[in-house]
Amino acid sequence: MIIGVLEAETLPPHVVERFGSYGQMFAELLQGLDPELDFLYYAADQGQLPHGVDACDAYILTGSRHNAFDNDPWIENLKHFICKVHGQSRKCLGVCFGHQLVAEALGGKVINHTNGWGIGVTRFSVGERPPWMSESTDSFRILVSHQDQVSQLPPCATLFAHSEFCPNGGYFVGQHIFCLQGHPEFNRDYLRFLINKRARLIGESKTEQALKSLHQPVDRSLFRSWIADFLGLPKRSHHS
Repeated sequence: MIIGVLEAETLPPHVVERFGSYGQMFAELLQGLDPELDFLYYAADQGQLPHGVDACDAYILTGSRHNAFDNDPWIENLKHFICKVHGQSRKCLGVCFGHQLVAEALGGKVINHTNGWGIGVTRFSVGERPPWMSESTDSFRILVSHQDQVSQLPPCATLFAHSEFCPNGGYFVGQHIFCLQGHPEFNRDYLRFLINKRARLIGESKTEQALKSLHQPVDRSLFRSWIADFLGLPKRSHHS
């Protein structure tokens, strides 16, 4: 299987050297599931997109520091591409910015949250479980880092995950779209780096709370299993 990773932010070289690019983080998360799994990386924020939907078997749309509701040309082009992906029922996983942009592309709405940042380890409650999901749970913990969030789901979407701070924390469309506000691909070290980098923007109190929350467990291996279910991959091993 070829997975096209639509990278919505090109990280600085020194950050990539230390933590990997967003695409590489997903490759690390999913490595070992299938020896024939291959990744193609597209710098979507620089206007780079596949020539057609058929270029890859499935797509991952990453997080970004940008806003999904902006009308920059690369964002508009990315929305058009996602609409084509949806139109052909091609598998698409969206996280954070990706989750938001897919919502915007399919008729939903994204806003800048008036309550500031959602950041650190966050617990979400599960609403309706997608039909392809084999492992069920009433709630899960995941790493998050966002100011914007989906305020209105696309008409075609079903709510999957919610919290008091983020009512539309995850959704799915049929068998082919799965979107999450959180970051299953992040590890604690990278999120700690982001929290410290953005401390002045986040505020002292919330920064302290976010750093403290990193001591809580996260359900990274569960998400790995869910993504494997979604993509139709075998589940040979788990990373916590």
